[in-house]
Amino acid sequence: MSGEIFFDGTKYVSADDAAFTGELTTAYIARLCREGKLVARRVGSHWYISQESFATFLAAQAFARGLRMRSFPDEIFFDGIRHPDPSI
Repeated sequence: MSGEIFFDGTKYVSADDAAFTGELTTAYIARLCREGKLVARRVGSHWYISQESFATFLAAQAFARGLRMRSFPDEIFFDGIRHPDPSI
């Protein structure tokens, strides 16, 4: 099973489709579903995620990533090493 399905008028997308869209693994999506971090339903052995819930999750992840990136504004990272930003 894959694609999309509707429960109570809410659109759910397959874990495979969500993983592809969010550039994540299907196993990670399934873990988020099991942990209750996404609004999801299991149909047989397949997870389906509320499209709205997944969009909210991705937005929260992008926001958190932005905060992490701003936490070192005066440094540049490359080769796993912090270097002072020469432009400052």
